[in-house]
Amino acid sequence: MKKRRKIQLFLLDLLYPNQCPCCHRKIPWNRYLCDMCQTLFQLPPDTFCPGCGKPVESCFCERGPAYDHAIAAALYQEPARSGILSLKRAESKNFAYACGEVLGRMVIADPELLAYDLIVPVPMAKRKKKKRFFNPAEEIAREMSSATGIPLRADLLEDTGTGAAQHTLSAKERAANTGHFQIPQTADLTGYRILLCDDVLTTGSTMNRCAELLKSRGAAVVTAAAATTTPAQEDS
Repeated sequence: MKKRRKIQLFLLDLLYPNQCPCCHRKIPWNRYLCDMCQTLFQLPPDTFCPGCGKPVESCFCERGPAYDHAIAAALYQEPARSGILSLKRAESKNFAYACGEVLGRMVIADPELLAYDLIVPVPMAKRKKKKRFFNPAEEIAREMSSATGIPLRADLLEDTGTGAAQHTLSAKERAANTGHFQIPQTADLTGYRILLCDDVLTTGSTMNRCAELLKSRGAAVVTAAAATTTPAQEDS
């Protein structure tokens, strides 16, 4: 935890006592989650497919994701689900910090990933970001960058805001609802290895579209880095 953030959290705790974003228990000012909810990251190493990032029983590698590899920090189920919702409601950034730290440690533990060139968050439409005050994917990516030293580029991908909210759509509709993501024609990513970060990996449609855009500008390898990934029953 950076010194500046420590000071901010300490002062904020004096006015608004720190709470776990997953269960709302009171926690010390310098903690992101309570001890109980922290265990959501304690999953067997073979829980997620390294190809698509889904739980192994929900693997969809046969669909041919546009990204090359994937890592995930937690399953999108309680208490992680509440943590994600706290981000979407702009209640707290704690869950983003916690997931970013975990994903950062996963990258550090893998010399190949640690040698990547950029961390790129899935973008959020400007009007939505203004309403929520921050983009959860960008906060997670920023924490990963701080932990690993890999540069963050939050300006490469853009969400024009013309698409429907993905969580309101079926899997088929999600796949067709990604045209609002764009990348500058002038972007040159030739040979770059990129970690593409998002808060939830559901059908993979958003990650696929963003990976396609990055590769269209020359990216050699794109690895999806998801804070959470959904079980099969939530992918319909």
